[in-house]
Amino acid sequence: RYYTITVKATGKNLKYQWEWCTDNKSWANSQCDGNASKTIYLVGKRPVVYYRCKVTSGNESVTSNVVEIKMTK
Repeated sequence: RYYTITVKATGKNLKYQWEWCTDNKSWANSQCDGNASKTIYLVGKRPVVYYRCKVTSGNESVTSNVVEIKMTK
């Protein structure tokens, strides 16, 4: 199943770094970054995945709210 999540931000020269984890604690950088949207394919090995996005502009950065994605049956 595919899911698409999007973050909205305003500013100049925005950079996006998506992060993910399975416990809402141990965040790791996603392989795909640089875009305001991310499409995820959720597989059975990870029935729950958390995503967030770090948006940077110059020396300032903001981290989005966490999105919890659960596999449905």
